[in-house]
Amino acid sequence: MTGGSNSTSLLGRPADTEVDAAANEVYVADGYRNKRIVVFDADGTNGREFIKEDSNIPKRSLSEYLVIRPLGVDVDDDGNVYVASPKKAAVSIFSPDGVMIREIPVMSPRFVHVSGDRVYVLSTYLKLFCLSAADGKVHWDKELPNRQNDTSLAVGPSGDVYVADA
Repeated sequence: MTGGSNSTSLLGRPADTEVDAAANEVYVADGYRNKRIVVFDADGTNGREFIKEDSNIPKRSLSEYLVIRPLGVDVDDDGNVYVASPKKAAVSIFSPDGVMIREIPVMSPRFVHVSGDRVYVLSTYLKLFCLSAADGKVHWDKELPNRQNDTSLAVGPSGDVYVADA
């Protein structure tokens, strides 16, 4: 743990990981302390910052941030990177080279999972969303009562959604 340094080899309480098998890379949501997404080669070397919260933007201009404390990350079949930023209230979508494509507004997203043309989002407010990857339109949402500390979101091949609670 780095406690908030800019090191790409040391992390500060990482929150989520995703493997991009096609690119042979691992994305890490290092959002709690370092407020960034870091990418490593599959063997854990050559770390680089993919995107980072810009702390120089005044707090009154939250819409200008690309990400704010990114906690969830996933990669689609085209290599686009989906980043869940609870404080920004959005899932931000970036091209493989880090250029912002667009945002999907979602109330406090914590985890994100992309499966085909669907984006599944688990919010910190105990709500699960299924959104269209194309336009962000909500297909369905569901309250998840009696949850304490959700730690992971996964979607099976048949579309079954799994949420781990610690």
